[in-house]
Amino acid sequence: MSNNEIEAAQQYMLELLYSQASDHISSDHFQQQHDMAEATDSDESATIPREPFVRSHEERTQDPRSPHSSQQPVEDDDVSLDIKEMIQDYGDSALLRECCIYKVPPTLRHLNEKAYTPLVVSIGPIHFGDKELHNMEVHKKNMCRKLINEAGSSWDDLFRFVQDLEPEVRKSYLETFNNLGGPELAELILWDAGYIIQLFIMNYKRDAVGKDAKLLQPSLGSTVFKDLLLLENQLPFFAIEKLFNEAFPHNNRGSLPSFLELTYFYFRRLNVQELKPNDNVEINHFTDLLRSFHLKRNGPTRKRPPSEAGRNILRYNANELQEKGIKLKASDSYCVFDMKFSSNILEIPQLLVHVSARRLFYNMIALEQCHYHDKAYISDYAHILDCLIDTAKDVDLLVSKKIVRNHLGDPKEVATLFNVLGENATTWFFNSNYLDICKKLNDYSQDPWTWTGMKAILRRDYCQTPWHTVVSIVGILVFLLTAVHTTTSILQLGK
Repeated sequence: MSNNEIEAAQQYMLELLYSQASDHISSDHFQQQHDMAEATDSDESATIPREPFVRSHEERTQDPRSPHSSQQPVEDDDVSLDIKEMIQDYGDSALLRECCIYKVPPTLRHLNEKAYTPLVVSIGPIHFGDKELHNMEVHKKNMCRKLINEAGSSWDDLFRFVQDLEPEVRKSYLETFNNLGGPELAELILWDAGYIIQLFIMNYKRDAVGKDAKLLQPSLGSTVFKDLLLLENQLPFFAIEKLFNEAFPHNNRGSLPSFLELTYFYFRRLNVQELKPNDNVEINHFTDLLRSFHLKRNGPTRKRPPSEAGRNILRYNANELQEKGIKLKASDSYCVFDMKFSSNILEIPQLLVHVSARRLFYNMIALEQCHYHDKAYISDYAHILDCLIDTAKDVDLLVSKKIVRNHLGDPKEVATLFNVLGENATTWFFNSNYLDICKKLNDYSQDPWTWTGMKAILRRDYCQTPWHTVVSIVGILVFLLTAVHTTTSILQLGK
């Protein structure tokens, strides 16, 4: 790791440990949010009320927890002592080593517990042993045994292979899992990775599954799919891929594609840009891959600190921008980088909001908060959407412009989703392109003397309905006739 990456990791860990210590010492604020979520989130599709989380720009900049705040957070000696003890518990290596799978920080988890928790199947050590997920263990083992039989291998051979991977897999997690020894973790990896490989193969060869179709458990298929999106429910991609290559070497694979291709096929409906599998692109795990589906292969360089985002953040929602004379247009792209503003036209990347969107966006942003401190592109995008969307009316406008494809149905759900995400995603550095666009939009909207701006004011204040238009025209005619009459009278008096 470079010095900058190490410093970023240390900074994040201090922030994370501070939040955990604060949560341990004084949890009233988080408990209030949790109680609200429990009251309103009785099922997976429930949403959190907007009011407790949505603040004005002025309130944001005054909140000492905000990245845009000029105030310094209050220091607490007890909290500082707890942080030092927690750092010692984690160990220095936990701060510096390469890891990519994390438990979601309490500040995010308390917003919507269910968005981060698997419903039917646990993958990896974080949720291993959860009683609610115990029923799937037998099914996972049956799927793994079928994989071993089809591969013509043996449990012992694959177990020894996974044992060699176990130390590297363990380093992929921030937690140390001291309760799991090497053999225990290796066994867990083999069962879970074998289950995933067989699931992906059977999904790919669905027409040829035949009598084994019951192993797919169609009634659970969509829920398993959602569980595999979760940050806490991951195995490192390299471990699953290496196990696949060991079980199915190139010379004994038949018609099977690579594991990377199987993965792309399984998650194909979330691949909004229809990106092709690329062996040169590093994938940490499935959540990481799904995040990459919304980005370009080579993202922009992030150059500006969050203080500038506080000054230049967008101050108008979608309807207000339209009233200011700005035309909203759907971009041909689904990449979050492809936002443009030229003349009076704002092009916004298309956004597909489907039944898995809530879990997907929550977990992509959680990954960025933990891992991509200086490349939190999805978090930036959520901030922009939070600015554009204040109410369901803004969602309706974006849907009418074909910018948002709303498969959730209720526009209020979409509004609440991005209001909560945008307000609670910390941005370490903000996308330079977004900052430039926000500044241009703010400047354009504040200038009433542009021809487009004057037309927008006329439409908004005097031509909202046909009746208002008629009244306005009559008023203008009366004014002109009065002015002509007055001018004529003055000229006659002069004679």
